[in-house]
Amino acid sequence: SRIVTIATGSVWETKKYPVKSYKEVCDVLVLEGYGLVLIGGKADASEAESIAERNPESILNLTGKLSIPESVWILKRTDVLVTNDSAPTHLGVTADIPVITLYCSTVPGFGFYPYNSGSRFLSVRDIPCKPCGIHGYRECPEKHFRCGTELLPKTVFENIEQMCTKS
Repeated sequence: SRIVTIATGSVWETKKYPVKSYKEVCDVLVLEGYGLVLIGGKADASEAESIAERNPESILNLTGKLSIPESVWILKRTDVLVTNDSAPTHLGVTADIPVITLYCSTVPGFGFYPYNSGSRFLSVRDIPCKPCGIHGYRECPEKHFRCGTELLPKTVFENIEQMCTKS
């Protein structure tokens, strides 16, 4: 079975891919037979729970329950990690697995990206206000958050499929 680990959190709201979109990605992954693991810090637990409760038989929610070394241990047993532009990107690199980093308000050009082979990043281009800052904000300065909402769940799923087919 193909295992995808997803880390939904970030300190900054504008760096977070929308929970609604993560739910859509997870729903399709479950329908396609993937096993899912959610990881992250305690602050990410309620969002992760709202995702996991939709498919409790197919999603193992470990958010807020693991140390960093335990998270890396889980990642080493994963086919691909999907995460925001946040600390889990670097954990995936440490585990030497393919990482899909989702860039909402930030860009890989800032230098924070998965640099191991087989990893990639997804980002909406052609948004004049992007990037709005190197670290992100509590809310979108332009009040539309197009950089997050225009990154389609279908695109994320297709990239997961491609990466799992390669491994």
